[in-house]
Amino acid sequence: SFGLIFFGTPHSGPTNDLKVKFGKACVGIAQSMPWKVSNDIMEALKKGSLFSDVLSEHWRHQLEQYQIVSFYEGVGNLVPRESAVLGLDGRRENQVKLNATHSDMCRFNPSVEKDKDNYFLVEGNMADLCSKYPIKDADKGEFKELIDSLRALSHNPRVEKISDQHQKSLQWMWNDDEDGPGFVKWLKSDVPIYWITGLPGSGKSTLMKYLYGNPQTESYISTNGRTVTTIGYFFHELGTSQETSFKSLLATILEALSTSFSTLASLFVTYFVELKKRTKNEAGELLWHEIYLKKALELVGQSGVFGTVLLFVDGLDECSGDHRQQLQFLVPWIQSTQGERLTVRLCLSSRPLPEIELRLSSFPECRIHEWTANDISAYVRDKLGLTGKTLALSDQMLRKHQKGTIVEYLTDTVIKKAQGVFLWVQLVVNNLIVGIEEGYSDTELKDCLDSLPPELEALYTRIFEQIPMDYIDDAMIYFKLALVRHRLGLLDVHLATQDPEEALAREDHASYEEHLAVKAACTRTETRIKSRCRGLLQVNQSKTDKTASKYTPSMMKDMT
Repeated sequence: SFGLIFFGTPHSGPTNDLKVKFGKACVGIAQSMPWKVSNDIMEALKKGSLFSDVLSEHWRHQLEQYQIVSFYEGVGNLVPRESAVLGLDGRRENQVKLNATHSDMCRFNPSVEKDKDNYFLVEGNMADLCSKYPIKDADKGEFKELIDSLRALSHNPRVEKISDQHQKSLQWMWNDDEDGPGFVKWLKSDVPIYWITGLPGSGKSTLMKYLYGNPQTESYISTNGRTVTTIGYFFHELGTSQETSFKSLLATILEALSTSFSTLASLFVTYFVELKKRTKNEAGELLWHEIYLKKALELVGQSGVFGTVLLFVDGLDECSGDHRQQLQFLVPWIQSTQGERLTVRLCLSSRPLPEIELRLSSFPECRIHEWTANDISAYVRDKLGLTGKTLALSDQMLRKHQKGTIVEYLTDTVIKKAQGVFLWVQLVVNNLIVGIEEGYSDTELKDCLDSLPPELEALYTRIFEQIPMDYIDDAMIYFKLALVRHRLGLLDVHLATQDPEEALAREDHASYEEHLAVKAACTRTETRIKSRCRGLLQVNQSKTDKTASKYTPSMMKDMT
């Protein structure tokens, strides 16, 4: 057995519903008669009975062996939802409400509309359960080859490099009121596409990463009893060539569908085997072309698979190629799945380029730069306030001015000039922090902020002009190192700026004292990057590098 389906099964017993009380009364009457009557069933139904507890204990250890669908009654409360479901995570159990009483959950009258809807849910979830059945052993080799060929195209490290949201920011996205951004309303609706747009640097990627990995997203989505599969792809024009390729997005979708639905996997494997006969290279490997990936995705409508796919695509404007042609495939393909057993919903972000706006303007949209004022305020106050406390400058930071404290003045001015562009805010705040660390007076801080232009390119120029002449040579070295390699550790930066003979003489397996000396050198390098580059280069803690020694974990930081 692979899957199990329960219809209102009272795993934890029923309620004290009148029907249950009536059944207990009938048992009592029958037991008063001269013949022997068993009360095992009614006793077993009691929540907390010895039988139900033992049955649950003996049963629960087997749950991981099965895919489970638990239907519960939507009319009445004979067996409440908490008793009719097993409470497993969404990967093991799909919990579906039927618009029926307990006694009618398995009765379907084709002339009654709600019965037809209930039948559709039951049939669809059965099909979904079947679609998850593991592929046949005979096909496993071809399946592995298919997945390996797709993964070679779908590598997408961008998402790990995107900054996380600042503390409790972005909570406005869950506002379900009429004047909210409309994301929750979209999730609850059957509209196929939601567009997040905004100025360059306004935080679109951070928002997309937040929504993509947030459990709240899945909790709001209208599923009609379907299981939800989430797929994400994040374009990056400064990343690898794959991260700007539309073909990589298609391969990512195809790979995710193949690993989530075995019925689709079988369709894709059959297509893959036939395609390989015609298009393989000398090594016998399939050469995936964009047109082949599109044709494979068009097979989705033939599968009969039941489910909901939530697709997040970030930064379409950073994708190379013709955005018109890309959307001419993507939008109709998404729309073609609406009302089908497998429904694909798309949340897409991009700058408001004319060719993109023209094709997405009919769908709900969120202009992110119109919603981030409170987030920017919290970010500026936290960063400047923390710097002041760290450097024991709280008196200076809290001194009153005509427009309040210096922190309030800086915060208000940043918000007004930012125009919702979070990248501008980060650059400006980093520049102000350098000024605070170097002992700028209140007047100098205000003059520094007032002199910064609101446009990003002009801001870069202005910050660069503020680098002291004594620091220019060091700054140019750091900028050139960052351009040569997308990812550079602090130790690499330190060694690259030292005498070549000294750098080459360094031993990997040095003593503890030498490790401490290197750690101190890396700390100095980080401080020099901040002061020389005025916030234009950032040093971030690496999440993936495993090469740091046990003595110097802080050396493994990336300069970006």
